[in-house]
Amino acid sequence: MPSALMSNRDQTESQIFEIPIFVCVLAFPNCVCPLHVFEPRYRLMMRRSIETQSRTFGMCTYDEQTDNFADYGTLLYIRGLVYTPDGRSIVDTIGQRRFRVIERGMKDGYNVARVQLVKDHPIEQHEFDDLFQLNRYTYNRVRTWF
Repeated sequence: MPSALMSNRDQTESQIFEIPIFVCVLAFPNCVCPLHVFEPRYRLMMRRSIETQSRTFGMCTYDEQTDNFADYGTLLYIRGLVYTPDGRSIVDTIGQRRFRVIERGMKDGYNVARVQLVKDHPIEQHEFDDLFQLNRYTYNRVRTWF
């Protein structure tokens, strides 16, 4: 990657910006995350995300220990949205980047947060091999439980 692009990416990762937060499921970068949106606050959030052209929002899980949403989440991009006659929507999203929550807030009934993107570091091949073996071992152990 050219150094100018790397520099721009590093600057983006250090910036703090505000996004709406959907508190629901665990989402991952590069993974599809389909949603059925029916709560009025999230319907408003989706409409605003589409209208502002950003087509993005954050997804965080609920943290029972803090009675709030988690400190880390994933930025989701809205690839498609279909409204049902009663106002609900089926939303096709895909995970983009992970973020860390810096500050929490509310806007018109839904959560918002000031966030900072997390810089992911590629793993070395030997680390990947170790993780793959651990995954295989864990999968085989769990299969015997059911």
